[in-house]
Amino acid sequence: MDESAYTVAKWFKLHLHPSSMRTSDLPPPYGSQSGSSSFEVPPLPPSVSIEKVYADFMKYLIDNTRVAFEQSLPNGAAIWRRLKDTTIVIFTTPNGWDLTQQNVMRKAAITAGMVTQEKAHDLLDFVTEGEASVHYALAYTQTKTWLGVKSIFAVIDAGGSTVDSTLYECTATEPKVLLEEVCPSECIQAGGVFVDRAAQTIFKEKFGGSHFGDDDCIADMVTAFETRTKRLFDDTQTSYVVDFGSSRDTDRARGIIKGKLSMSREEVRATFDDVIKRIMDNCSLLLRGRKVQVRSNPNAFVN
Repeated sequence: MDESAYTVAKWFKLHLHPSSMRTSDLPPPYGSQSGSSSFEVPPLPPSVSIEKVYADFMKYLIDNTRVAFEQSLPNGAAIWRRLKDTTIVIFTTPNGWDLTQQNVMRKAAITAGMVTQEKAHDLLDFVTEGEASVHYALAYTQTKTWLGVKSIFAVIDAGGSTVDSTLYECTATEPKVLLEEVCPSECIQAGGVFVDRAAQTIFKEKFGGSHFGDDDCIADMVTAFETRTKRLFDDTQTSYVVDFGSSRDTDRARGIIKGKLSMSREEVRATFDDVIKRIMDNCSLLLRGRKVQVRSNPNAFVN
């Protein structure tokens, strides 16, 4: 399909954030490129609401889930028909979201055909991303001996657009794990999209006024950075490659050889610096005034 035939709804989740979550207290390039305190969210396509974006997204998910279910199980179609009207759907949401955001997602789920309006309140559940991360870790870690009644632990859920920080106390382990929040959770805008935005700023400053400074080239660089360079960065190499172009793209003076841009370790690290600082500051705020026992857990992992 020709790119001019559609408009990409990029980072659409940010449009559903409450206004308090769309404000950054950090200066550019972390927040707005214009110098204001509000982060610039890419606009939605013309005449498209955030509810419609979610409805279309949910319809795609449920339709393809149904096809995969029916094709992978013996008598799958019959089983799907029998269970679809009583299936409970659980949505995970940022800790900073409330009933307003849940209502938008509930309406979108009804429009998408996930649930009927009559059964929406019974079949749709919402859980914070932080709590969902805890249960995921408990389900897939090799041992659960670290978790006991009265255990207090912190969960830092670093996502695409937000970072949720929560202190939990375990109140029971049998017959099932029960958790209570020790204090109100923290939710800040410090996710992966801000690392990408910092990289975009570096690219614009580096290639402004050159052949590689147009919007399309910068967008290709950011995409290549996000999909590979950012994810492989471990701070152990002296340089990292952003493979964004073709063999015809060369500008040795600016570090581009045959479509590959070389970034120094310091340049890549700089894209993470503001985000990491904000996460660490937020963790310090969460733990302030609380007795915290630090233990080394060889079974801990990051997803």
